[in-house]
Amino acid sequence: KLKDAKPVYPSAMREAGREARVTLDAVIGADGRVMAARVTSPEVHPDFAVAAVDAVRQWVFSPTLLNGAPIDIVMTVSIEFTLE
Repeated sequence: KLKDAKPVYPSAMREAGREARVTLDAVIGADGRVMAARVTSPEVHPDFAVAAVDAVRQWVFSPTLLNGAPIDIVMTVSIEFTLE
């Protein structure tokens, strides 16, 4: 991963004392940028889903190569929202 972005904990969820794990499928393009991200977690609160997708879409990776050529890949990601 060349560029990371941490998710912003939704303030309403923090105030309510809620935690979550958001699982996403992210499509990483041949250029290493996230082309799409889709939440796959069942029944995750929309506030957590939006925060997770917003963070993942900012990530940048080294391109994945197949036989020396960059390719698109799908990656499964889990984002944890825990109160400290």
